[in-house]
Amino acid sequence: MASILPDYEYDIFISYRQKDNKYDGWVTEFVQNLEREIEATFKEDISIYFDANPHDGLLETHHVDKSLEGKLKCLVLIPILSQTYCDPKSFAWQHEFCAFNKIAKEDKLGRDIRLTSGNVSSRILPVKIHDLDTEDKSLIETETGSVLRAIEFIYKEPGVNRSLRPSDNKNENQNKTDYRNQINKIANAIKEIIYAIKYPHLKHAEGIRETAPLTPSISEQGYAQNTSWTTKLKEIRKTIIFFLAIGISVYFIFFDRDKKHNAKTFDSSIAVLPFEDLSPAHDQEYFSDGIAEEILNSLAHIKELKVAGRTSSFQFKGQKADLKEVGKILGVGTVLEGSVRKAGDRVRITAQLINAKDGYHIWSETYDRDMTDIFAIQDEVAQRIAGMLLKELSADKIITKGKGTEDPKAYEYYLEGKYINLHQFAFGGKLEDFKRAEDLFKKALSLDSNYALAHAGLADLYNTYTFRIKKDSLYMRLQTQEIEKAYSLDPDDDYVNNALGQVQSIKGEFLKAHESLIKAMKINPNDANNCFSLGSSFVRLGLLDEAKQLFDKAIHIDPLEANNYFLRGTVHFQLSQYDKAYADFQEMLKLQPQNSSAITFIALYFIIKNEMGEAKEYIERYKKLAPSPFVFSAEAVYEAKLGHKEKALQLSKDFRVYLVLGMSEEAVQGILTMFGHIPPPINFYLGLSRSPLIDKVGQDPRIVEFIARQKKGYEENKTKFRLPKEVL
Repeated sequence: MASILPDYEYDIFISYRQKDNKYDGWVTEFVQNLEREIEATFKEDISIYFDANPHDGLLETHHVDKSLEGKLKCLVLIPILSQTYCDPKSFAWQHEFCAFNKIAKEDKLGRDIRLTSGNVSSRILPVKIHDLDTEDKSLIETETGSVLRAIEFIYKEPGVNRSLRPSDNKNENQNKTDYRNQINKIANAIKEIIYAIKYPHLKHAEGIRETAPLTPSISEQGYAQNTSWTTKLKEIRKTIIFFLAIGISVYFIFFDRDKKHNAKTFDSSIAVLPFEDLSPAHDQEYFSDGIAEEILNSLAHIKELKVAGRTSSFQFKGQKADLKEVGKILGVGTVLEGSVRKAGDRVRITAQLINAKDGYHIWSETYDRDMTDIFAIQDEVAQRIAGMLLKELSADKIITKGKGTEDPKAYEYYLEGKYINLHQFAFGGKLEDFKRAEDLFKKALSLDSNYALAHAGLADLYNTYTFRIKKDSLYMRLQTQEIEKAYSLDPDDDYVNNALGQVQSIKGEFLKAHESLIKAMKINPNDANNCFSLGSSFVRLGLLDEAKQLFDKAIHIDPLEANNYFLRGTVHFQLSQYDKAYADFQEMLKLQPQNSSAITFIALYFIIKNEMGEAKEYIERYKKLAPSPFVFSAEAVYEAKLGHKEKALQLSKDFRVYLVLGMSEEAVQGILTMFGHIPPPINFYLGLSRSPLIDKVGQDPRIVEFIARQKKGYEENKTKFRLPKEVL
C-alpha cells in the first residue's frame, strides 16, 4: 500500500535491531498494536513498512539492498531505540536511521515540519524501550543535532531495564507509564506530523485558517468559458463546502485539543537548563554551560518574565529530569533545554522550548554557524522566547545584555575562566585552579583589553581568593584595579556593579558598596545573586525587614540555592521568629545536609525551646564534621542551660553564655566589647532589642544607653537607605 502522498513509498517506516524482536517478538507486537491504533485514529488508510526479518550486523563495506532506498522514502521514521540500536556498525543505524536523516533533510518536505499548532516536529519519531547509555544518547543527538525526546516504553524496577509490555501494571512500574496510553501518544504524534504535511495551508494561529484564494486559475477560467453559470456556481459551492469541511475538521482535530497551547496562554516564566555538551571530545562543558547562562541572563533582564535562577536551573545538570517536576520545583511554566556541539570554529546549537506542564514542544531551532555568530545566536534565542512567552512585547522591552567583546575566542576564554572560578576554585580551593582561571582571564584580555566582563571576572576571582584562601594585600589591590577598570568600560552592567560592591565591602566601604549593589539590582532585579547581595547589605545596616523582602525574592527566583534560605533564616532568628528560622535552616539542610552553620542554628533553636535532647543531637552531629568556634559557642550555651557553669565557660566566654549563667556584669562587658566599637552605618538594634536574653540585663544603664544609640542609628538608616519599590 502506497503513501497517502504521491512520490512517497510508505507513510511510516519502522526501524529496529533484529535482536530486540528475537527474544519475545516485542517489535512485532508493537507494530500490530500501532496499526490497530492508527486505524482508529486516521480516516485514511496509513501504510507502515515493517520488515519482520531485517538484515543485521552489516558493515559499511557490505552490499545494501537498493530497494531499501525506495522504502525509506516515507513520511515518518520510527526508530526503536534500545541498548543495541545505537551501533554504528549495524544495518539499522547506518542504512536506516542515518540514511533517513540524510534523505529527509534533502527532500522537498525537509526533516523538520511545522505543525498546525505552530510548533516544529522532526519526522524522526523515536520510541525508547530501554534507558540508553550516555554514549548512545550522545550518538543520536550528534547525528540529529537536537536533544533526544522519545516516547518511552520502559518498565523500571530496581535493577530492571526492559521494554514495557501490554500486560504490565503501571502502578508497579517506577515510570508509571501505561502501554495503551503510550501507543495512543504515538498515533496522535504521527497524525500531527502527517496532517501538517498533507494540509500545509492550514494554520492554527489565533484560530484563523489560511486557504488558497477562490479566484479561478487560468486553467479554471478556460473551463468556465465552456460551462454554464449554474455549473460554475455548483463548482464554487462545492469548493467552499470542501474548505469549510476541512476547516471544521481541523478545528476539532487540532484546535480543541491544543487550544491550551495558544501563545497567549503560555506561562511567562521559564527555567533555562544547562545545555548538554555534544562535542566530539566532550571537553566543552564550560562553553555549553556558558551559552545557557548567557541566554538566561538576557531573559532575566526582561522585567515582565520570571526566570528561574542559575543555581536552581543548573541543579538538574546531567539528570534525566522530568520537566513537569522541574516546572513544579522551580515554579515555572516553561523550560528551555538544548545542546552545543563545537568543533574548531564551527558550532551547532540546538534549543527547545517546552511547556513544563505537559511536555508540549512550543518551539525548537538548530543553528549551524561560525563562532563569530555566537552572540547573535544567543540574542536571537532570547528574543524568540521572550516574544512567545509575553503576549505583548515591544522592542524597548527586549533588553539584549551586552557581551562586551566582538572576539569569540576572548569570549571562550572568559567563559572557561568563569567556569573554573565558580565551579572548581570556589569549592576546592586548589591553587592550580586559581592559576588556570587567572591565566584564562588574562588570555581574554590579551585579545581584547577593553573586555569589561573579563576584567570583572578577574576581580571576582581575586575576591574568591580573598575569601577562600586569605586576605592577601596583592590580590586585594589587584581586585580593586580590575573592577575599577571594568566599571570604567561598562558602568551599566549588573555583574560589574555587583562585583564592585563585593570589592568595596571587603575594603570596609559599606556605603559605596550599598550604592553599587542598589545599582546592580535596578539594572537587573530578576537576578537572584543581586537580591542576595543587596539583602546582605541591608542586614549589615540592621534593616532586617528590607533584607527579608530581598531574600524572599531570591528564594522565589532561585529556590534551590541553599544560601538564600540560610540568610533569611538568620534574619528570622534575629527578629526572634524562631519557628520560621527553623523552617529555613531545615530547607538549607535539604540542599546541603552537612552545612555546619545551619545545624548549629537548629541546635540553638532547640535550646531556646528547652528541647535539650534534640539540641544535643544537632551539636554532636556537627562536632563530628568540622568543629568551629560557632559550634563551641552553641555547645557552651547548651551546657550553661543545663547549669554546667565550668564546662560552659571552658568552651566559650560568649556574652550569651554569661547571660544564661546569670553573670550580668560579664554579659554587659561582653555586649559592649562585641558591638560597641563597630561604627555606623552597621547596626544591630533589631537583633539586640528583640532578643529575650537581653532582657536579663536590659535595665543596666550602660545597656539602655547602648540600645538607645543603636535605635537612633537604625532610624537614621531606615530613612537614608530605602529599598526602591521598582526592584521588588
